Amino acid sequence: MRTVTKIDPTMPQMPKRKRVAAYARVSVDSEQLLHSLSAQVSYYSNLIQKNPNWEYAGVYADEGISGTGTAKRTEFLRMIADCDAGKIDIILVKSFSRMARNTVDLLNTVRHLKDIGVEVRFERENISTFTEDGEFLVTLLASYAQCESESISENVKWGKRKKFAQGHTKGITPPYGYKCQNDKWVIVPEEAKIVKRIFIEYLGGKAKTALADEFKAEGLRNKKGTFKDHSAIGYILRNPAYVGDVLLQKTYVTDPFTKRLKWNKGELPQYLVKNHHAPIIDRDVFDKVQAELKRRGDLGIFAYGVIPTTCFTQKLECGKCHSVYQRDTMEKRADGSQSVYWVCYGSYTKRKSKKAICVAGRFLTETELIAKCNEVLGMEEFDEKIFLSKVEKIIVLPEKLTFHMTDGKEIDTPIYVKEDSKVRKPPTKYSYWTGKIHCEVCGGNYIRQTRHYLNGDTEHYWICGTGKTCEGRKNGILWQNDIDEGIGNSADDVERITAGLGRTLTIRFKDGTEKNIAWNKRKRHFSPKKGR
Repeated sequence: MRTVTKIDPTMPQMPKRKRVAAYARVSVDSEQLLHSLSAQVSYYSNLIQKNPNWEYAGVYADEGISGTGTAKRTEFLRMIADCDAGKIDIILVKSFSRMARNTVDLLNTVRHLKDIGVEVRFERENISTFTEDGEFLVTLLASYAQCESESISENVKWGKRKKFAQGHTKGITPPYGYKCQNDKWVIVPEEAKIVKRIFIEYLGGKAKTALADEFKAEGLRNKKGTFKDHSAIGYILRNPAYVGDVLLQKTYVTDPFTKRLKWNKGELPQYLVKNHHAPIIDRDVFDKVQAELKRRGDLGIFAYGVIPTTCFTQKLECGKCHSVYQRDTMEKRADGSQSVYWVCYGSYTKRKSKKAICVAGRFLTETELIAKCNEVLGMEEFDEKIFLSKVEKIIVLPEKLTFHMTDGKEIDTPIYVKEDSKVRKPPTKYSYWTGKIHCEVCGGNYIRQTRHYLNGDTEHYWICGTGKTCEGRKNGILWQNDIDEGIGNSADDVERITAGLGRTLTIRFKDGTEKNIAWNKRKRHFSPKKGR
């Protein structure tokens, strides 16, 4: 009978020390809280190093960073990276709110650490993520921490709005042209000259884009670094701060977690504090600029006269996305002619910048558009003056044009729509024989290829599409000429062609008869006119 004897280890096994780290965070960069952060770091350093079963792996601390997100918490991200690298076994945290106030962020982090074998211990709640009820308690208390953060955010917003209603502007950053000195806004002379120049030159007829280009060329900078485009000029022209007033709550934060700023367009009340500081611009000049901004906005593309326009400009509107139609030209033909077409701006931007704004915008050639206008207006020859006087706008739909006349009438006229695949010419890579030539070895289809030669000739050939793994590829290529010469004038009667080993084609006709022809083994092309 066989016997088994246990041999005990001769060397004593030393227990492996756990590598322990700690994480601390304060949300406000104040002297008192920074002292608290320093105390936390000192506490955890002593706690870990006193435990003989633990190995000190460091303390990670973020200063003045909110817990509603993780993107800006550099120490937190470094700690997670060290965990992924296998440098940490246990993480000590004071409470849930110190690690994250966002439930989703906290759960994702805890689950990720648990998957890679890292335990998280929350001291205040006395919870470990490695216990059976740990994740349930983490979810419950993290939701409470998130609700607490939302409540704090709402309280802060309420307090700010109360101060706005009372006209308090402390903490508001003054715009370009001013600086804050002893809690008062004072004029910066060099910047004030630029502000006055913007208002005067805009009233003189200059465009915002032209002003931005001039300032960029002169090296002038605003508070954000540069007058990069017309939006920076437009912000100055519309800002009531330059007449001595302050408009409060122009923007607001959508939620405390994404912290995305949104322009206030009537969703929340705004507060205008008049005569708050010394003005740079007279009120009369400011009012004239606002009127000019509205006038140019109503004119749109016609405001400056520098962009070429036609009678159809701003007249065509997409019936799907309500964007205006834009005029464009195709490439010149060999004879020098050029086609002109109109396309929905939403569809146009999709093609230019890959943004799916409109997927149903109709493409119109100008020739087709003029023909439809002549049909609706009863003109033999198109007249721009008559069109402008009678047509207010044209709504373009995939199957019709709706003319909105200046007298209030609406006239529909159909547009020619191509049928589906019946009228489409098949792509050149397909031919009559596509799908009819099959490999005898693998049963796959033969695919057609094209060979181009330096003398300008082209020639088509077929080869098994399965790839190099098929034995049938040893036959090499099947030239199109061999098929045409072997079958002759009976191509319409062919049902199937089988390419077999030994370079033999078996042609099966629709009447059930078969015919065998041989392949040509040539590899080079011979042109009867131009030579090899």
